[in-house]
Amino acid sequence: MQRDYNVRYRSERHSREIATDEVAFVECTITNLGQDALSHSSPTKLVNAAYRWRDAQGRLVVGDGQRTPLPETIAPGASATIDMQIEPPLYPGSYTLEIDLVAEQYAWFADLGIAPLQLPVHITQAQRTKPHVCIINTNLVLNDAVANNVMDQVRFFRSQGYQVSLLVEWVADRGIPSDIRQVLMPIRYSRLREEIETGEHHWATRQFLNADIYIFHYPVYYELAEAISTIQHGTIIFDYHGITPPEFWNDPETLPLLIRGQERAVLANYADYAIVHSEYMRSELQQHSGIASAKVRVLPYVVPLEHFVPQPPETALLDTYDLHGMFVLLYIGRMAGNKRINDLVRMLANVQRTYPNTVLMLIGNNTTSVYKACADEALQIAEELGCRDSVIFTGAIAHDQLPRFYNLAHVYVTSSLHEGFCVPVIEAMSCGKPVVATDTTALPSTVGNAGLLFPARDAAAMATQVLRLLTTLQPHQASALSPANRAEKELV
Repeated sequence: MQRDYNVRYRSERHSREIATDEVAFVECTITNLGQDALSHSSPTKLVNAAYRWRDAQGRLVVGDGQRTPLPETIAPGASATIDMQIEPPLYPGSYTLEIDLVAEQYAWFADLGIAPLQLPVHITQAQRTKPHVCIINTNLVLNDAVANNVMDQVRFFRSQGYQVSLLVEWVADRGIPSDIRQVLMPIRYSRLREEIETGEHHWATRQFLNADIYIFHYPVYYELAEAISTIQHGTIIFDYHGITPPEFWNDPETLPLLIRGQERAVLANYADYAIVHSEYMRSELQQHSGIASAKVRVLPYVVPLEHFVPQPPETALLDTYDLHGMFVLLYIGRMAGNKRINDLVRMLANVQRTYPNTVLMLIGNNTTSVYKACADEALQIAEELGCRDSVIFTGAIAHDQLPRFYNLAHVYVTSSLHEGFCVPVIEAMSCGKPVVATDTTALPSTVGNAGLLFPARDAAAMATQVLRLLTTLQPHQASALSPANRAEKELV
């Protein structure tokens, strides 16, 4: 099918010199001069940004550089700016970087006669003077506890003078901070193995082979974790984040990953040391892997708390959610089967028999199919129990905004059946909020004596603990009229 494509490129920021061990970035503005939209999502007309490298003689040395998705579909006459991650050629020298678009399954735009953006770049030989840490994980998802831990490790090692690379199977978010993107590269295990076998090593494989320290994160099974078995040198660390027991999970499509995760936890035995984040996780890892206890170190998560401090609730939030005169029970996390948010709803119905002015606020992803199913089921139960209007799903909230919501709450609640640590409990306590949590897995040790526990799956017992706290607290008092009352006053 003939397609009417034509574009203009402009770049005002790019690296003119790159070392062979660096990842470069090019900011490029693309203007669509053609009649066809440049689609960022169409399965049949998908367009991505990409690049090629030519040497000083104009010969093609990299003919299929990694893709950068368009931030949005670019309509005819419209423009969009992208920040492209560029992998350098293998050898030093003078090169031309060609920025181009690719209509997938159709053609590179340059092959259609559309001039690419050509940028001269000098590649220098890397001078390796620092020890190198290679960190491996399945993905990088913003506002996720494991991803936050991974990024904290990157920043810690770089602050200590280490060279750091971060290899993942895929990147879920485009908003990855720039300091992390500088060391981040997606790679599949099949490609890593192929390049090791053929000797044609691109950036990610070179970083993997040249590391002195390896840290493999293991929050669930992923194929790239198998690379731990290929390492012949250096120090290997297995960072275990816990595998949700399959019997607690509610999604048949992802269930095999949990089963496989338990089975392949034996990969920990390739490591010199394993890190777990609670005593409970130590026992879980040993159960699944058989790893010797002497190789396992318990290191609780580092939870930055400088912004998680007690503050008065914000009037703007009280107004937005109409919470004046209300008690607020807060949960933050995934809407997953093992989190038992249904029990939170049942607890709310019990609490409302004594304090009808109580609401349950749930913060986290409730749109992805597996999480939406749990959220919809919880709302159905709330409807049946007569508390539907008191259940508030906010959706995902940026991590830097969470202190505002902790300080909106009276009590932090969790009915989870499986936790390897539970970062929100620490954040809530740092904001001065009492915690009511399940008496299971790592929660008792994380909560310590700073909260109240209840037996798993017992919503009535949870309600009893919440009521013990609410009797000592006061509902939010209106510092100004709520929106409803303001409207009523205006009518009068």
